[in-house]
Amino acid sequence: GYNKGKGLPYWEKENYKHNLHIAIKPAPGQTDEKTFNDKWHLKLKNGKFLNIPGEDELPEKYKKFCDDFKKCRMFRWAACFYEDLKKDKS
Repeated sequence: GYNKGKGLPYWEKENYKHNLHIAIKPAPGQTDEKTFNDKWHLKLKNGKFLNIPGEDELPEKYKKFCDDFKKCRMFRWAACFYEDLKKDKS
């Protein structure tokens, strides 16, 4: 996927849609499950899967960033997680 797409942005490469990104929050005693690409089923003990927001869910101030950031699933998760933390403190 990545080698075949030389010169392409990472989100346009063949294997991007199969590239798994997951954020997990520790949660003692909890279990969670998630199916990925209708193919893999993940089970988690003592934690829960957190949502990775879509580009359209980014807070306004991040929507002006370049695609390298907006397409990055971990950037989107961190940006929204950070904004939620700020809301919780106010």
